[in-house]
Amino acid sequence: MKKIFYPIVSLIAVLGLAGCTDWLEQESLTKVSENVLTSSEGGIMQLVAKMYNITPMEDFRYRPNVGYHQYDWAGGAGDMQMVDMYTMYSCRSDGFGINFTTNHWSTYYTNIRQVNLFLETISKAEADGVISADAAKRYAAEGYFTRAYIYLSLARRYGGVPVIDRVQDGDYIPGGDGSELLVPRSTEKATWEFILADCDKAAAGLPASVTDYRATKWAALALKARAALYAASIAKYSDKYTMAGEAVSQGLVSMSASDANAFYEQCISACEQIINNSGKKLMGGNQADPAKAAEVYQNIFMHPESAGDEVIFSRAYLDGTVLWGQGHCMDIYFSPAQKNPGFHKYARWSVTADLVDLYEDYTDDGTGKSAPIKTRTDGNETSVFRNVNDNADVATTGFIEYDNVTDPFKDKDARLRASVITPGSTYAGQVITIQGGMIKTDGKPYIYQKTTEEVGGVTYHSYGGEAKAIDYSGFDGAGGDSDNCSITTTGFSVRKFLAEDNMPAGIQASSTTTWIDMRLAEVYLNYAEAVVESGKGDKTKAAQYLNDLRHRAAHQDDIPLTLENVLKERKVELFGEGQLYWDSMRRREMHEIWNSSSRHGIMPLLDLRSGSPKYVFVRINQKNDETSPRTFDQQSYYLSIPGRDVNKLVNNPGY
Repeated sequence: MKKIFYPIVSLIAVLGLAGCTDWLEQESLTKVSENVLTSSEGGIMQLVAKMYNITPMEDFRYRPNVGYHQYDWAGGAGDMQMVDMYTMYSCRSDGFGINFTTNHWSTYYTNIRQVNLFLETISKAEADGVISADAAKRYAAEGYFTRAYIYLSLARRYGGVPVIDRVQDGDYIPGGDGSELLVPRSTEKATWEFILADCDKAAAGLPASVTDYRATKWAALALKARAALYAASIAKYSDKYTMAGEAVSQGLVSMSASDANAFYEQCISACEQIINNSGKKLMGGNQADPAKAAEVYQNIFMHPESAGDEVIFSRAYLDGTVLWGQGHCMDIYFSPAQKNPGFHKYARWSVTADLVDLYEDYTDDGTGKSAPIKTRTDGNETSVFRNVNDNADVATTGFIEYDNVTDPFKDKDARLRASVITPGSTYAGQVITIQGGMIKTDGKPYIYQKTTEEVGGVTYHSYGGEAKAIDYSGFDGAGGDSDNCSITTTGFSVRKFLAEDNMPAGIQASSTTTWIDMRLAEVYLNYAEAVVESGKGDKTKAAQYLNDLRHRAAHQDDIPLTLENVLKERKVELFGEGQLYWDSMRRREMHEIWNSSSRHGIMPLLDLRSGSPKYVFVRINQKNDETSPRTFDQQSYYLSIPGRDVNKLVNNPGY
C-alpha cells in the first residue's frame, strides 16, 4: 500500500496562496500521514489548499525561465521577471530575452500525480463517510480545475503530451522494468480536448459564488474559454510555418485548420455562460471623463479586492516580511527610480513605445485607430534612430518642439495613464523625470551623457536632474548589466499593479497586492476574437463587448468589430496580465515579430537651441536590443521533451 505524507500548511496562507512546499516521503513533526489527513474534513481541506498552491499561475512570483513561487532573491531568481517582458510591449530594463526556455515538465507531472492522488483520496473519504457527497463533488471539481490548469501549461509549451488521469501505482509490476507505467503522448488535439473536458467537470461541481479565493464555476469556464481560444488559434495558424518529423506525422504537434471552429465554438459557449449567468460586470461602467476613467481602471489592479464584480479568479498574498514564504516583490523591483522603496534594484520594468503607440486618443471618429506619439514635423513615426548617441541626424531632423514634456501624451486613452508612467507624469505625489539627454545652445546633442548647461541663470541637466534615483528616473545606465539598470531604458515605466497609494517597505516579499488571473474583460475579448475568427456567435454582442471596454476608458464612439480592433484592444486592455506573450505564441506570430528585431523607446531630449527650453522626442531602439537584436527560432513554439531515454517519448520538431 502506498504511503504518502502531506505537509501541514495554514489554510488561510495557502488559499491566500503561500509558497509551494514539496510533498515529502518521510514523516516529521511538520508532516502527517495520509490516513490522518483523510480522517476529517479539516484534514481534507489541507489537501484542497495544496491544489491551489500547485496551480501553475503565472503571477507576480512566476519567473518564466526559473520557476513558480519565486518570492525572493534566491535560487537563480535574482531579478523578478514578468511574462509580458517577453513581448514587444515591455522588457526588463536590461533587455533580456524573448522566449521561455526553462523546462517545467517534471514539476507539472509531479503535480499531476498529486492531483490524481487527491481525486482518489476524495473518493475514498466520501465512501468512508468522512465528507458528504456535496462536499466531495466540490473538492473533486477543484482537483479537475487544477489539473486542467496544469495540462494547459503543458500543452502551451509541448503540444500533445501524455495524458495521465489516474494514479498508476496499481499498474506497477514488482521486479519489472517499469515499462507498464509509460504513457505515450496524446495528439495535440486530444490533449486540448482533455483540458476542456476537465474544465467542464470542474464547472459542473463548483459553486457559482465564494467568499474566499477558491475557484467558482465561472473560473472553470473562463479557464475553458482561454484554453479553447488557444487551441483554436493553433489549429488556424499552424500553417504559418513549416514543421516536419515524427511528432508532426503522428499529430503530436499542430492540428488541422478544419479543427479550429469546433474550438472557437467551445470558447464562445463558455464565454456566453459567464456573460449571461455569472452576474459579473465591468467595474466602473461607462465613463465620460478620461481622468476618472484612469482612476477606475488603475484601482482595479491597485485594489483588486474591491473589483469583485469584474474579477473571476485571483491569488492573494500575505505579508512576506511577517510570514515567511508569503508576499511578492512587485513594488520593490518595479516602482520608478525616484520613488523606489529602498531595495537595491528598482524601476526594472520598462514599457516600450510599441505599446504606447497603440493607445487611441479621444478623436473618437468611429475607426478605433491607434494614435502614435507625434515626434516629427514630417509625420514619419516609423523611423528609428540607431546609435542615437552618435547619430548626427538627431541635430538636423525636424522634431516637433513641445513646451512641456507631458504634452505628447495628453488626450491619450485613459488606460495609458493608468498602466504606464510616462515622462513628467506624477507617481505617489512625485513628478517622474525621464530624459535621455539635451541639445545644447550650440546645436550639439549630448545623449546618454551626464552634462549641464546654464542658460539665463538656470542650470539644465542632460538627464533632467543632478542625482540619479533622486532627481530623475530614466536612461542613465541603459545598455548595462542587470545591476546597473534600475531606470527605464525606453522612456516609460510600468504603473499597473503598483501600490501607488500604499507603498510597502523596501524589503523582499513585502508586497501584498492581489494578482488578477481572470476577469470579465478577458472573457469579453476572448468572445470577440472567437466570433471574428470563426463567424460563429453573435457579432452584434461581440461588438458591444469590445466597445464596452472602450466606453469604460471614456471613449464615446463605437468602433467596428474587426480582427485588427480586437487584437489592438487585447494589448491595451490586458497589458501586464500575462496574456500578450501567449497571444503571440498561439497566433504563431513570434517568428514574424522577432526577426532580428528590437523593442523601441521614445527618448525626451531637452532642446536649448532656441534659448528657451523646449522638448523634442526621439524614437530609439531599446539599447540592449540594439546591441543584440532578437530573433525567435520557430522550433521554440514547442519545447524539447526531457527525459526521453526513460520515458521513450517522441520529441518535438527540431530537437
